[in-house]
Amino acid sequence: MTDELGRTPNEWKDLEKIMPHIESLTSVEVEQAIWDLSLIVGRSYHETKTAYESFEKNKKTHNSNNGLFKLIYRLGKRVEAEQQSLENYLIVNLTPSLMNIIAHQRYGVKWAADIQQKLMELNLQDRPLHIISANLHSVVNLIYGYAAVNACANQPAAATDELYGFIQCLRDQSDDILTFAKKHGLCELPDRSGTHIDCQIIDTARLDGVTLHPHLKLDLSVGEKDKPVILVMDYAFGAQAFEIMDRLLEPYDGNNTKLMNVKSISIMGKAGILPGKKGDIMLATAHVIEGTSDNYIFENDLAPENFDPDVHVYVGPMITVLGTSLQNRDLLEKFQTSWNTVGLEMEGGHYQRAISAAIIKKHIAKNVKVRYAYYASDNPLDSGQTLAAGEMGAEGVRPTYMVTKVILEKIFS
Repeated sequence: MTDELGRTPNEWKDLEKIMPHIESLTSVEVEQAIWDLSLIVGRSYHETKTAYESFEKNKKTHNSNNGLFKLIYRLGKRVEAEQQSLENYLIVNLTPSLMNIIAHQRYGVKWAADIQQKLMELNLQDRPLHIISANLHSVVNLIYGYAAVNACANQPAAATDELYGFIQCLRDQSDDILTFAKKHGLCELPDRSGTHIDCQIIDTARLDGVTLHPHLKLDLSVGEKDKPVILVMDYAFGAQAFEIMDRLLEPYDGNNTKLMNVKSISIMGKAGILPGKKGDIMLATAHVIEGTSDNYIFENDLAPENFDPDVHVYVGPMITVLGTSLQNRDLLEKFQTSWNTVGLEMEGGHYQRAISAAIIKKHIAKNVKVRYAYYASDNPLDSGQTLAAGEMGAEGVRPTYMVTKVILEKIFS
């Protein structure tokens, strides 16, 4: 609505002029109005025209909106009114009951039901279940990669660390590894619910005869009924983590008579670090949700001594932020001084809220092992280490697979 000097541009003035007779514009006037609107919203003419036509189509067929011109104009006037007086501020309050409804969407119900149904189809529902929230490559690569890609295994490993040097060799071998893994206990479970969270189920009873990398210490000697079943679920996004974990930990039959045999829940991923640098490891001891009084303390089954001695490991509370745009130095430093936080991430607090609820409802055992480990993708307080500095690339391989290795060894111990 205004330029850098606070002046109203001609495009906005023209929009104001046509609003009283917006429904009776000629085709030429519509084209000019779309051009003006594209400059106002900072989009190309083509994008703006496509949006305009979509709004118009729905307006005619469903009577569902007032059109793109009115939407933008009224948003602008709303902002203008709020700037003129605090009395004009629009405040939206969400009731606790509405928040509860939002947190239990139908997508999570269907997603969890698909997983439980697949576990029963595979006759795995009574075996010890270990849930890992992670990427969909590191667990499979560590368990199956060495046996699946013999050519790669014979290559000289990196001088610094044989295991992580070997992992670098697997970069172009994912198809071969998946083909091998599916013959030895891996079941892929693509999402069809709308959560966009794909899963993998690994039956470790079928690992007999699979040669593991020498640096991966997994005890496969237990009896078949006690061998772990691993559920790897792709990353959730923010508050979605509560919805899906809450539904996943529900009993199979919905009436508390057939409980999930959950032995551990491990959350791994990238996070912003505050005291360290890219590639360092953070182990959470609590999660504090930004903007609320919600905080969750727990006993993390991971410790610094579980990791390679030459890597920096920071232990302490983590902030679960509302979005990745949180880069305000004063606020981050306040988190450090008041909460003693070591990093910031987006899902941990929501996962722990669901886990705590499941324990209270007696859906899972009180002594379930909980593991939270993150590797630092950035340090928002360091100008050379922020997300703007770019992806970690090969630098992220070692911390990713180190965390994965520790979690797997914990599961098999």
